[in-house]
Amino acid sequence: MGVEKLFGKGKYRIISVFLENKESELHFREICRISGLTQPTVLEHLDVLTELGFLKVRKNMNQTLYSIDNNNPITEKILRFFEK
Repeated sequence: MGVEKLFGKGKYRIISVFLENKESELHFREICRISGLTQPTVLEHLDVLTELGFLKVRKNMNQTLYSIDNNNPITEKILRFFEK
């Protein structure tokens, strides 16, 4: 559980959701449902993970979709922690 301690429980759960859905774009409510976290908690962590460059955001009409940004070097570094 070292990775969970490093990232915190919330970020750990959200990153895990994306690792289980690597090729998918996920809507905010899907992330809440899958992670089991509250909307304010998910929003806070999505903002941080987006600022870091781990996630990218795409607007589709009235939906905001999130996905892993494989073009950002920070993504590779974060993924290495989860592989161990």
